[in-house]
Amino acid sequence: MESDEDGNGNGGNTPGVPRAMEVRIPAGSDLTSATGEQPRADESPKPQFEVSQNFCTLCRVVQPLRTKHCRACDRCVATFDHHCKWLGNCVGEKNKPVFFVYVWFQLAQCFWCFTQVLSRYLSKHS
Repeated sequence: MESDEDGNGNGGNTPGVPRAMEVRIPAGSDLTSATGEQPRADESPKPQFEVSQNFCTLCRVVQPLRTKHCRACDRCVATFDHHCKWLGNCVGEKNKPVFFVYVWFQLAQCFWCFTQVLSRYLSKHS
């Protein structure tokens, strides 16, 4: 039996760490795996995750990634964001820049209307 120098049950090597939990790494190892073994050349790396594709039962097609079926348009839309009831279509991969231009023009129009109302109000009450 080993002598316990500091009384914590680990033989005096690492304070606070029991001997069973210590990991000894040989000098010069490259730590390629948990067991210290080199991977064989004929082994292919295992995938980190599995990509699955969905099947749209309404359109009867295999949907690519990030594709959703819009109930309002009754079609599948790539990179589906939302269905815009003011534009009357879906905002997706192909028309997202056009939608942002539309939103900026609406914002500019609201700002212009606000400045017109404010200037007429100030001119009447000054």
